[in-house]
Amino acid sequence: MRAETLKHGRYYRMDTFRPVEAVAYRWPSGLLRAERIPRRELGVIGWTQASIGDVRSDVYVPLRIRQQRGVSACGTYDVVLWPGEQLAEVYVSVAPVRADGRLGAFVREDSLNYGYYPAESPIKFRLRQVEVGPPGIYYLKIGARLGSGGTSTKEYWLYLSGGAACG
Repeated sequence: MRAETLKHGRYYRMDTFRPVEAVAYRWPSGLLRAERIPRRELGVIGWTQASIGDVRSDVYVPLRIRQQRGVSACGTYDVVLWPGEQLAEVYVSVAPVRADGRLGAFVREDSLNYGYYPAESPIKFRLRQVEVGPPGIYYLKIGARLGSGGTSTKEYWLYLSGGAACG
């Protein structure tokens, strides 16, 4: 897991390595308080390595971050993008990954249609397990039309755990 500041000019990063079986981790927050880093300026990601076909790849895993006990929607994943420049539109494509590494049929291919995507501001969208399919590894492709013209594309591998945590 890695946490780091998202705002330019603020430099803070904490890393920790956790076994896949780890259910919870209590991140020490004293330094964040001392440095007065607000929650909205902190990005946290978790990932592991997995074989996709014959290739070892980074696979991002869902994290549940909370300050106090709370209930969140089971099988719902909030994805947050942080663009370095203004975007004109964002496109999302999602497909399950088969055991041999090939992609299954796309279960989502659409644009966010938010209308405004300023630089250095979060762009949030939601993936729901019930809409994408059973737990497993998924391919996520983010495409963007840049505000300055041109396009950009990023690809990710995600593990969506779905019903396992929905007891």
